[in-house]
Amino acid sequence: MTIFYKAIVADKMFDNPSNKEVIRYKEALWQGLETIDKKPFISTNLCIEIVRSIKKNTAGIRTTPGTSLKNPQGETIYTPPTGEAVIRDK
Repeated sequence: MTIFYKAIVADKMFDNPSNKEVIRYKEALWQGLETIDKKPFISTNLCIEIVRSIKKNTAGIRTTPGTSLKNPQGETIYTPPTGEAVIRDK
């Protein structure tokens, strides 16, 4: 029995939500790597597919303005770009 096979079987045995999330990340990133292996380009659509796979929903590019990351003191430390066109142009 290979290590890879053992990992696949072990993945199916986790009932903890945190463990399931880790498995979703692993599967989504593996899918992304396989896609990049076929076509060596990281596109916006590939990133969207990875996020959808992780979150198990149909999320796309955030359209709501005003999103920011703040530190514990409430200071804005990062404001992501706003708007699909801006993000796709990057």
